[in-house]
Amino acid sequence: MEPKTYTESALCDALKKVISSRPDQISIIDRLWTIHNPSFFYDPSQDTELLDEFLTNQGRYKRMLKRAILEIVTTRHKFFDAETELEFINSVKIKFTDSVQVKMGKWGPKYEGVPIATECVIISTGKEQTYTKSAVAKCKGCSREAELEVDPYTHKLQKPPRCFNEDCSYYKRDLQIDLSSFESGEYKLIQIQEPMDESNYGSPIAYAAELKDGDVRETFIGQRKKIIAAFTSIIGEDGVNDILIKIFSINDAKDDYIKKATDAEIATFKEWVKDPTFLQLRLCRSIAPEIFNETLAKMVAAICTTGGTHVDSLSGNIHGLLIGNPSVGKTKILMYIVKMLQKSAYINGATASGAGITIAYDDKIKAPRIGAIPQCSGGIVAFDEIGKIRKEDNKFTLEAMSERTIHYDKGGFDIWANADTVILAGANPKYDYYDFQHTIVENINLIGPLISRFDLIINMVREKDAELTKARMKHIDRFREMGETVFVQKNDLIPSLMLIKYFTYVRTLKPKMTEKASKARHDFFTRIQAIQQAKGSLPIDERFYEGLYRISTAIAKLLLSNEVTEDHMKQAIDLQMEALATFKMNLAEGETNLNMQEEATSHEGALKHCVTEMQSKMQEELISYDDIIAEMISRYPKYWSTEKKADEYFEKAEEMKILLKREGKYYI
Repeated sequence: MEPKTYTESALCDALKKVISSRPDQISIIDRLWTIHNPSFFYDPSQDTELLDEFLTNQGRYKRMLKRAILEIVTTRHKFFDAETELEFINSVKIKFTDSVQVKMGKWGPKYEGVPIATECVIISTGKEQTYTKSAVAKCKGCSREAELEVDPYTHKLQKPPRCFNEDCSYYKRDLQIDLSSFESGEYKLIQIQEPMDESNYGSPIAYAAELKDGDVRETFIGQRKKIIAAFTSIIGEDGVNDILIKIFSINDAKDDYIKKATDAEIATFKEWVKDPTFLQLRLCRSIAPEIFNETLAKMVAAICTTGGTHVDSLSGNIHGLLIGNPSVGKTKILMYIVKMLQKSAYINGATASGAGITIAYDDKIKAPRIGAIPQCSGGIVAFDEIGKIRKEDNKFTLEAMSERTIHYDKGGFDIWANADTVILAGANPKYDYYDFQHTIVENINLIGPLISRFDLIINMVREKDAELTKARMKHIDRFREMGETVFVQKNDLIPSLMLIKYFTYVRTLKPKMTEKASKARHDFFTRIQAIQQAKGSLPIDERFYEGLYRISTAIAKLLLSNEVTEDHMKQAIDLQMEALATFKMNLAEGETNLNMQEEATSHEGALKHCVTEMQSKMQEELISYDDIIAEMISRYPKYWSTEKKADEYFEKAEEMKILLKREGKYYI
């Protein structure tokens, strides 16, 4: 069959038809005229009938494509005159390509004015505004009209011209904007950031961007979006330019970026789990293979990464806390786990700010900005040095772990950010070694309520053992000599890419709890609840009971089981017992001395402890006098046995500026 031939006019009409059938391209063309020296990417293969025209004469094809774009623009924007048309058509550059997708981390000045597609996360949104679309100025005397131009960068209207009708009583006076002709659209400045899973070294790039019209009400903090936008420099007087991303279209990002297992790979997973030693001897050894042993810590990491099952409003998240002296491998395990889930991030509490962790006001953008925890909602955050975070982040982290949201209500902002995020944290003891004579709170500088939100807490204490030390050194030497790839292969471990697909797959499973598993959990809980516990020790309560449900479910998922069996529950119980034993606890013998309370050793320390605990529990910065006095007497009767004694010290604390007052309430 002879290929169809087109006249220039027919080719232009055909190209207009193709472009008009693509809403994303119409959206780009609609705003192309607002960009200085714009470029338009076009894929000639999207219409096979016109492909021969492209292959035969690219120059002619490009001219007619420019003409088609101009006709679409002038049809949709009536204010174009002959001079504007000429300027526009001369400035537009046509670039033929089969892909316009660029990762945000690679986006920069070389793409100036070029509409490209990329994925981003919305980390901040500004106030609701409008922008000017069009307006007409009118003379009050003779009613002469003039359509005003709008600056495509600033959205400002040109100054209205004067009336030059000599017979008009308003001769040489400025025309006035006719408010009935004024047309505006919704407008909002937002901050977009490179997805954490695509960023280098946990340092994602962020840019200011503008949203217009219907996109404004469909875009919220924390969403992952696919945008078509142009990198634009706002020219500064001093030669240094601000960057503004002009968004043409914005849609929810698909999960195409997630590495999913094939049917053949799933069959391989099923072969793995047939080995009864799979979890301890293969899976755990494959996680952070550079680290020798530490099977318990790696098992906790695997359990947290997998998670339980969300049921209605009940969370399936499992939070883990690895405590240990420096150089036991906590950080390497945390950083390795980040690779396992694509929606993940590694943060360090010693160096990260509030905006990098939870949410905080950003002076640069004059709005709150969300951090890693809400950005990774639905994924995992590896939170190193968690004991060194600010008090404000203690509050927001606790809120995220308990409510799966973060609420920011300050400075006229009222923002709710989803934070359905697993926290796998690491903490060094205050003095570089864990002192069993002190409480867990005193050792790691975390508030009790936050510690209690972790389902699995282990102390990575290394006993002095010459043989183990020798084996560890040998392991390090072999790993260094071979490198990770060869080491994994020679030791029959699981390569990281297969581990990623394995964890991605097991997280989708939803095993059902069997009656025998439920009975095993109930019997164990009933038995240990009867054990007398020391005041302030690890609470054996409903949260502990729920934790066993989630942990046993995660074990079943790791073993690709459709049911949570009695054996899975027993493994969960054994894991919890082993974790508690790292703090020299033995539930079977009634020793439960993992103290979750901080025992102050001075009046000042006791008062500070009372106030900070109440700030955390109440999620309020300011605490009333009555509440503080009541807490002082209840919590520390050895210091304040009566209200009079508590009140006397309260006055001293206020004088010494230990307690600060604002709005009739107190804070530290």
